[in-house]
Amino acid sequence: MAATRTAKNPTAHNDSPNTPDVREGAIAKMKVAELRQKLRTHGVKDTAELKKPELVQRLIKAEVAATKKGSTAKKSTKSTAAKKSSPAKRSGKNPTSGNDTPNTPDVSESAIAAMKADGLRRKLRGHGVKDTADLKKPELVKKLIKAEVAATKKSPAAKKSTKSTAATKSTAAKKSSPAKRSGKNPTSGNDTPNTPDVSESAIAAMKADDLRRRLRGHGVKGTGELKKPELVQRLIKIETAGTKKKAAKK
Repeated sequence: MAATRTAKNPTAHNDSPNTPDVREGAIAKMKVAELRQKLRTHGVKDTAELKKPELVQRLIKAEVAATKKGSTAKKSTKSTAAKKSSPAKRSGKNPTSGNDTPNTPDVSESAIAAMKADGLRRKLRGHGVKDTADLKKPELVKKLIKAEVAATKKSPAAKKSTKSTAATKSTAAKKSSPAKRSGKNPTSGNDTPNTPDVSESAIAAMKADDLRRRLRGHGVKGTGELKKPELVQRLIKIETAGTKKKAAKK
């Protein structure tokens, strides 16, 4: 038999079937002190003068309201999640969505759109764009996307062009002209092809002390004041002369 309402029990089991989480019967069985304490958790004050029937009704009302509010919040969360999963639409505050330029994967339009105005201005200054103080966020976003896309497209092409030009120049230089002499490297390759036993490049790569020691082996003295280029030339000259002398004897 269903419970009936009385002065002490102002509700019968569940008067609000659409809120199954609120059990009116259980609330009606609570003690007065418990009812007041529960009401305080809902932000309801000044319950000291209220009697049990009024406390019960107030708590049921507060619990039902909280349950409905929670249900609305859940629906709102689901709706927000659905919006996030679907492609974002453009708006004044978000002038871009996803990636409007798929050929430039390094430029994330959505990330740029999420930046703050100050960050956008700072980034634009890095691209050499000035006079952005009066621009609003949508304009800043568009300008930065345009600048980033231009920089991305320019960078790979410029790198390829630079590499190609450098490689062409290097190849042409090697093919067309012999290596030039310098102060530190007074010889390059083999300046005396008729003396294959004398490697000028190997001599030029030697240290000054080694050159002096080698010259002393050829009976050359007084090399202490000579610098490396002079030592190299002397040793090449002596080694070349020695090689030609041996060849003449044969």
